[in-house]
Amino acid sequence: MLWRLFSSPADRVPVPVEALSKWERAATPRGFAEYLVALTGAQAALWVDTDTVYRALGLDCWDITRDANRYPGPGPIIAHPPCGPWGKYRARCDQDEAHGIRAMQLVHQFGGVVEQPEGSTLFTMHGSTGRIEKVFQFHYGHRALKPTLLYIVER
Repeated sequence: MLWRLFSSPADRVPVPVEALSKWERAATPRGFAEYLVALTGAQAALWVDTDTVYRALGLDCWDITRDANRYPGPGPIIAHPPCGPWGKYRARCDQDEAHGIRAMQLVHQFGGVVEQPEGSTLFTMHGSTGRIEKVFQFHYGHRALKPTLLYIVER
């Protein structure tokens, strides 16, 4: 990225999320993925893109070619279920809320983390024993501030 060539990380300024393409908004920065793996000891990444950074980190990746709802365990997970059903535009969303509910079941069963954008209602509606942490993906390499909620269950 150009900002890495011309400035130090301390000099970076977040760009508005609206200025990014859909792909740029959704992409998981390597630094953020590394943080989540270190935080949870995750062995699998669920509901991820086919070209996800988690592959390079050695995780068992469940993308569109695999049904993440069928993850058999037993290792901790990093889950990125669709956020539409739980966000502020849920009334106009056609994504299936069952994926988020299943992600919460899996994280309670095997441990790990479920990621959602700030404002998601998934954790308040389906959380129980986990803790919620708010982070900004910008601090891990994303170009936008991207406030993110993490639902963490330790095993």
